[in-house]
Amino acid sequence: KPLKVEIIGKEKYVSASKKNRVECRSSGSKPPAMLKWYKGSKQLVNSSRDKDGESISILEWVPNAEDEGKYLTCRAENRHLPDATIEDKWKLNVLFAPIVLLKIGSSFDLKNIKEGDDVYFECNVRSNPTNFKLTWYHGNKEVRHNASAGVLLSDQSLVLQGITREASGNYSCLAATTEGRNRSNIIYLHVMYAPICKQLSSISLNEANAYVLANEAEELQPQNVSRHEIINLMCEVEASPSSVTFHWTFNNSHEMKDVPESHYTSNQTVSRLSQRLKSDEDYGTFGCWASNVVGHSKQPCLYHLSTPVNPLPLQNCTAHNQSGTWIRISCVEGFDGGLPQKFVAVADEQRFESSSPYWEIEIHKPTTVSLYAVNAKGSSEPIIMEGIAFKDMAKFTGETGISLDISPILIGLGGTATGLGLIVTGVLMALWRKHAASPSKPKPPQQPSIATFAVKGEEEDGNPDLIPTTALTNNYTDRKLSVYGSLPRRSHYAEDQQLPQSIIQDIDYPRAAPNTYYSLQRPSRYTETIVRHTTVQESCI
Repeated sequence: KPLKVEIIGKEKYVSASKKNRVECRSSGSKPPAMLKWYKGSKQLVNSSRDKDGESISILEWVPNAEDEGKYLTCRAENRHLPDATIEDKWKLNVLFAPIVLLKIGSSFDLKNIKEGDDVYFECNVRSNPTNFKLTWYHGNKEVRHNASAGVLLSDQSLVLQGITREASGNYSCLAATTEGRNRSNIIYLHVMYAPICKQLSSISLNEANAYVLANEAEELQPQNVSRHEIINLMCEVEASPSSVTFHWTFNNSHEMKDVPESHYTSNQTVSRLSQRLKSDEDYGTFGCWASNVVGHSKQPCLYHLSTPVNPLPLQNCTAHNQSGTWIRISCVEGFDGGLPQKFVAVADEQRFESSSPYWEIEIHKPTTVSLYAVNAKGSSEPIIMEGIAFKDMAKFTGETGISLDISPILIGLGGTATGLGLIVTGVLMALWRKHAASPSKPKPPQQPSIATFAVKGEEEDGNPDLIPTTALTNNYTDRKLSVYGSLPRRSHYAEDQQLPQSIIQDIDYPRAAPNTYYSLQRPSRYTETIVRHTTVQESCI
């Protein structure tokens, strides 16, 4: 009988989805023992061989998550001794990526969830290793904990409190470990809600437009419709379920009443109303209300219809010289008063009509052009353009005022010139301040010369003691000496005589500078040079 059997290659962990190879050996049996492999109670296909009286079997297999905790058994038996069977076992510890299953709370019916309900999801995860990271998704967007918004994450659960219709969609959870990551099955959450208006849907009236308001807080310019016209209003809502019941109301300044059912039709989420406007009392606000099994609409769809009015005046009218005497005029249209409008230009008693505020007019002399809009109710206030025939361009923004539209290029050139002028002025001012602040260097004294002696008379030519009164120049004609001044005349008083007190006190009396002496030669009719000697101790006078 077999005496020994052993599984060779046992490991502490095996990874799922990876091929493993183990070997089983048995000895002591004659004839050699037969080797069989079992995983749990299931026998595996294998091959075996004999070598030197020893039986050997090799098993190649791929474990999976279901093999976790099971035993892999190698059994040795002698076909002649069925009761002498021996075996060796290996308990499998299989590592595998998370297996994730998403469920909704057992108390919830996915077919009957509406706005305002609370919803509970649970994510069941099985993995080895058991530690994992869990992430929740609404569609492809990750769901994060936000208690203020009613989104609560706890362990392996997701709670949505007071859900709205925006919560509808696919939900899933994803678990990740070191062995991999897997996402759960998807649960679609459908949230039922009461009807609400679609946002600002344009609808058709007879030669007019109207709009549906999603709520009363929105501001929209009232639409005007001609009297005796039949209006066709369409009301469309969003609702789940889409089986909706409608009713209409009318409100003006006098009363609020229900519109007879014979005036409108309904089909799923759309209702259409036809109403003839006979008098001013038929103008006002129409309200469209809807309801389904969830509830009534919180706010109606509103249509504001007011009586037609004259169109508003044209705006920003501009005239251009196109070529020769042809003038091109263009404007921006104003409110049409709720009715189709056309545009009229009157020049030199000629009338030009256009479906758009654009005209090309031939004018041979300066003239006045009147522009206005017209609808079935009347005409707007005119825009008057005076003397425009020979102007390059004129722009008229008011009803009667005229203003020139300056070219942006001219504005740019003017701004550039102004900027350069300011820069040059600043530089000149800076240089002037710098020059004024710097101390001036004293000029070195120059030797003065007597440019000219004017001969006044024979008595001066014959008197060597008289000094001519001609001004001294310093190499420049008719310029007084800035340092030495005029040469003083010799007094007619003797040297030993005292000058009178009136002369001494006279500040205009010429005096020579102290310690400054001049050597003079006899004046002649020719220009002579006076030489300054600062070291001379005596004067020749």
